[in-house]
Amino acid sequence: MNEKKNEKALVKQTKKGDPMDWVALGCRYLNGDGVSRDVFKAVSWFKNAAKAGNPYGAYFLAQRYTRGDGIMPNDKKAVKWYIKAAKGEIACAANELAERFEKGIGVKKNAKKAEMWRERAKAIGRDDFSVVQKRMVRADPQTIAACGCNPSVAPVNKFDLLLAEAQKGDSAAQYEIGGYYKRGDSVQKSLKKAFEWYKKSAEQGNLNAQCALGVCYKTGDGVEKDPKKAAELFLKAAEQGNPAGQYNYAVCCQNGQGVKQSAASAREYYTRAADQGYLAAVNALKKM
Repeated sequence: MNEKKNEKALVKQTKKGDPMDWVALGCRYLNGDGVSRDVFKAVSWFKNAAKAGNPYGAYFLAQRYTRGDGIMPNDKKAVKWYIKAAKGEIACAANELAERFEKGIGVKKNAKKAEMWRERAKAIGRDDFSVVQKRMVRADPQTIAACGCNPSVAPVNKFDLLLAEAQKGDSAAQYEIGGYYKRGDSVQKSLKKAFEWYKKSAEQGNLNAQCALGVCYKTGDGVEKDPKKAAELFLKAAEQGNPAGQYNYAVCCQNGQGVKQSAASAREYYTRAADQGYLAAVNALKKM
């Protein structure tokens, strides 16, 4: 069975299942396990599961919002889904919330809440992600580990693993490493290094990295502000079907940032992104 037929079979099988099956298929798309890697489809399946009340779906969706993997980074939304996951007895989510409340990431600093979530994580104990693994047709511990936690082996320093792949030239890993440096996750925060890794990934055609690099030029994070360069990068990703690129380019057109102001162009690219289910674009269209 070729990969395309295998993908159709997996999707057909999953649609008949429950939200845990949706989480498992999301993990497959996230890692290219038996299907072509597609972070946007991964996000879609995680989101469906999360909205159905599945705590694993909520946790993996929160991670995507944290990393900007297949969706625009949004710390507030990440917190929202981490809370739902933690209330569903996911210790990893509770630990993440403890750190966020301690550092004020996506929420106001609150030492009491940080301690509360830290105690909640201890009470939950070790997460059992094998429940997701069992739903995957081909059980692969490395796939589940890449999603967030490994239920069967000691914790792995994912940053070091990704960095090794990034240094070998893997564009997806380079994009991920850029995110680690931007957030200061597992490494000292450095907007300059984040920019450098995003640039390496973008030069290899990674659409998510092109958008992230565009944001750097737009905000001046790690590089001198250049609205024109930002708009060019957003457009480049947009024309290749990337909804985040379409949305960001629409914002540029609407506000005249780096391009000539044009409500018509803004509407066109908002519509393209909205047609792919990009919520921010849907909301922007409603306001036009």
